[in-house]
Amino acid sequence: KKHAKDVRISLGHTGAGYEDCMAAFENGAKHVTHLFNAMPPIHHRNLSLIAAAFENDVTVEIIGDGLHVKPVSVMMAYKLFGDEKLIFINDSMQAAGLGEGEYYFCGTHVVVKDNIACNDENTIVGGIASLWDCVKNAVSWGIPLESAVKMASYNPASAVGLGEKTGSIKEGLDADIVIASDKLDVEDVFVRGRRIHAGKK
Repeated sequence: KKHAKDVRISLGHTGAGYEDCMAAFENGAKHVTHLFNAMPPIHHRNLSLIAAAFENDVTVEIIGDGLHVKPVSVMMAYKLFGDEKLIFINDSMQAAGLGEGEYYFCGTHVVVKDNIACNDENTIVGGIASLWDCVKNAVSWGIPLESAVKMASYNPASAVGLGEKTGSIKEGLDADIVIASDKLDVEDVFVRGRRIHAGKK
């Protein structure tokens, strides 16, 4: 049986104004979907969801592939929200990891070329990078490794109420672990303590 505490309300892909967003946060919304994407930009007088999120104790997710949001904007978000509130996602669709070619996503024809998945109108429709790629990107842009990992593991787990089950390394939690080299190449992956992938060493 679901309880209210198990439900997380997120705002995103919206043209809602600042006042409406503030009201939503005051009435229980706790999260922002796809920061910067499909919402009004930051403006010094005409405030939007971005400003409302900044003023509230909410978590915000951002697509870290470097395409949906330019690196400088990701860095701005990191400085605005810090590694306590920012969450990395990859917004992946079924073409993720499969290379260039033609695909269908929610009934829409998609072409993946030059690491970008676009529809026939040349609009980005989803991500094809892995979440680990987003972590590596963040580090290359200047975000500390510890913060980048936290924003891709502990923060998202906590945002959906699973922080006491997964998202960090601690006795009693699921042993979901990525082991990487000094160059951040994946060497091993464990899910609930079971090795599921062995990368190059």
